Amino acid sequence: MRALHLYRNEQATFQVRVASLVNITHQQGEQISAAETVTVVNDLCVMAPGALVDPRLSWRSIDDQQAAVTFSNGAHSVTATLIFNESDELIDFVSDDRPDSSTGTFIPRRWNTPISDYQENDGLRLPTRGSAVYAYPDGPFTYGAFEFRSITHDLVAPTTTP
Repeated sequence: MRALHLYRNEQATFQVRVASLVNITHQQGEQISAAETVTVVNDLCVMAPGALVDPRLSWRSIDDQQAAVTFSNGAHSVTATLIFNESDELIDFVSDDRPDSSTGTFIPRRWNTPISDYQENDGLRLPTRGSAVYAYPDGPFTYGAFEFRSITHDLVAPTTTP
């Protein structure tokens, strides 16, 4: 099986194929694009926090350990709550704007991505474990668990000239 998530020009598609011959699922259009806009802002928050100064993001403080973010990208505008621990590390991202499409129909559900561990890497404190969870009526459904085993980057610190 091969799965492809693609988000480009404010539009998303999701396709799963068996033996590169038969589609198991092929989602495209406004609903998947809106849902995947939440994934984009989640990825920015978890893996690329330096990009969170993007003008398409607007922020609102909720309290000392929570902030709300709204990401507007073309026709899509999504909101999430970011939850931080006492060390100011992101420990959860919660949104009601990413419906569950596992049945082929988009069903409104709360979606969150708790982060359960951080480690030092090249002088940076980075997330190393997390999951993707939908709030089902009978309890949380974790459909993805992630562990970053290694992280590399190609950014070089700028040199200063005297």
